[in-house]
Amino acid sequence: MSELEESFPLFPLELVLLPHEVVPLHIFEERYKLMIGSCLEQDSEFGILWLSDDGLREVGCSARVAQVLERAEDGRMNMRSCRTPRETSSSSTTTTRTRIPTCSKPRASATPTSSST
Repeated sequence: MSELEESFPLFPLELVLLPHEVVPLHIFEERYKLMIGSCLEQDSEFGILWLSDDGLREVGCSARVAQVLERAEDGRMNMRSCRTPRETSSSSTTTTRTRIPTCSKPRASATPTSSST
């Protein structure tokens, strides 16, 4: 993996997170309980990949758990997530008995770009 990329898990959803938007989510599928649990343990981001009426798209955004509102004994949870300032593009990986999509997210460029007119 290059210095400009790092992998992180993706959550396909029928929504788009706008900058500074906070969205409530109910996590109930086992693979996403594991994914969000890992994000909470590592204080890390996850990607939201847009699932449109026409299917899964290759663009989305990164997000993080802003607040866990409720957590059930079986791992289900109600939480709020918020967008972080990175875009995503998709691929996938297989984890222990669970297929979780992952993607590469670009890190901030070390060299600023400018245009002159």
